[in-house]
Amino acid sequence: MATSPEIPSWSALLLHLGATLAPGSKGDRFSYVHGETRCEIGVAQVLAPPGPPWVCLMVWLGRVEGFGLRATLVASGQLPIGSLALLDEQIVLRQTLPLEGLLVTQLGQAIRGLAETASQLQAAVAHDDSPYAYVVR
Repeated sequence: MATSPEIPSWSALLLHLGATLAPGSKGDRFSYVHGETRCEIGVAQVLAPPGPPWVCLMVWLGRVEGFGLRATLVASGQLPIGSLALLDEQIVLRQTLPLEGLLVTQLGQAIRGLAETASQLQAAVAHDDSPYAYVVR
């Protein structure tokens, strides 16, 4: 059984994402499509010296006004992956991963999990049937 290659650096991570995902609306965002699941994945490097760098993956869900903040906090604790956060007046679903030792397969699993969870949360915003419908005002 072949092992997944390790992503050795931040620049290698960006090259990998650029080679496997379509460009997004900004330089640090990538368009993810898998079946009916579509979203824009943002990526940021998190530095916390003296420790190793981390990768933060983010999916923007919508403006904060569309969400009940208390329900959003409750939902954040019940998500199968990631957590909900407020960033620039937007609610985002995010997941952090250590860059050190990060395998390509682990990155792919995190992106798929975020995209599927974001899809369910966005369905709630669109007033569709969703297990997270209570999050929306």
